[in-house]
Amino acid sequence: MRHFLRAVMLLVLTLCGHGLFAQVDIDIINSGEILKAGMQYHDQARYDLAISEYEKVGRNDTNYVKACYEEAYSAYSLGKYDTVLRLCKILMDMDSYVGAEAYTLYGSALDDKERSAEAIDFYTMAISKFPRSYLLHFNLGVAYYRSGKYDDAYRLFKRALEINPRHPTSHYFLGLLMADTKRWTPAMLAFNTALLLDPSKSVESKCIASMLNVAKGEYVPAKENVTLTEGEDPNFAKIDKLIESKVAINSSYEVAAKIDDKLMKQNQFILESMKKYRPVSDNYFVKQYVPFYSDLFATQSLKTFNYYPYKDIENELVTKWKSKSKKDIQEYETWIASYFDKASAEFTDTVNGKAEKFQRFVYNTGTIEALGTSFDAKTKVKKGYWRYFYTNSNVESEGNYDNTGKAQGEWKSYYGNGKLNIVVNYKDGKKQGRLKEYYMN
Repeated sequence: MRHFLRAVMLLVLTLCGHGLFAQVDIDIINSGEILKAGMQYHDQARYDLAISEYEKVGRNDTNYVKACYEEAYSAYSLGKYDTVLRLCKILMDMDSYVGAEAYTLYGSALDDKERSAEAIDFYTMAISKFPRSYLLHFNLGVAYYRSGKYDDAYRLFKRALEINPRHPTSHYFLGLLMADTKRWTPAMLAFNTALLLDPSKSVESKCIASMLNVAKGEYVPAKENVTLTEGEDPNFAKIDKLIESKVAINSSYEVAAKIDDKLMKQNQFILESMKKYRPVSDNYFVKQYVPFYSDLFATQSLKTFNYYPYKDIENELVTKWKSKSKKDIQEYETWIASYFDKASAEFTDTVNGKAEKFQRFVYNTGTIEALGTSFDAKTKVKKGYWRYFYTNSNVESEGNYDNTGKAQGEWKSYYGNGKLNIVVNYKDGKKQGRLKEYYMN
């Protein structure tokens, strides 16, 4: 969420005085520097100091929206949910560059105040405004999960991953759902994927703890009596029984890393078992994870796969492996990145009530930057209908390109708050006629 504010930060000087001719001290406020200081305090977990900085930015300052959001974010970190609700309400009521971030934070505060029913209704409304926000879908899934509505949670986590296949926490919660229903094989696949896609280590410790418990047969469900309507793939169920039998953690079963580690053994055993009992049903986990792990098993180093979940743990054996395997690790991570680049290349979106497939381009935060009919990577030529998005998930502009990549026909651009800004017509890439410009209000 914070990437939105940092990406668009402006340095603004606000001059404050009490009279034209009075002899007064004039405060010069550099709101850009105030924001920077506040963010540094936040990153140091000094949230009260961060809030004190943000409160210095007045409502008439052009950086007020950013300061208000960051203050809400720091207040959320302190568990001051009423403050979060108040500040986000200010943001949502403003006719300004406010997108899915404020709505996400508001819903999270409701859910953490154990007002899950309100959070669910709010997130549902927010998604109607920002249908391509993976965080809104994910957080709605969490609210459903906490409320015991597991089929709905499952649906929302899957949708979040359709929008952003690289979101580690959605993979992690899918793993929890599977483990809570004792579907050990899909749970381990989802947990492993969360670890592979988690450079910020946001779910690393939780993932490893859950995986170790599954591997040792000691997993305790976070929720009781969890059931899902979608059945498990029958071949996954066969592997689940073998995991429960602990056949892989027998001392006679060896892994590529040559270490007697229960997680390494169960992980490698799952890959080997999927080759033997290849899942072929229409189950979501079969389509989402089996192709990835089948390719990994066929093309990548099993030793690297064994060690990788432990890569950030301080351990003599892990340290020695990392020192000797830098090239292998780099190749492994490059392969993973390339695979998910291809997996996320297409996205199905709705245009005029009709579902259409588009090529997808994303910001480094995972939010969608552009959707287009066709793009030639070699010639850089765009064809067909294209939409561009702000980092807050609102549409920035939309229109058509011809087969040579020239803008044709009507193009529309929008303000950051989603309201129409400009309508202009193009012919062969050149503007034609008069443009129509609309005020934000």
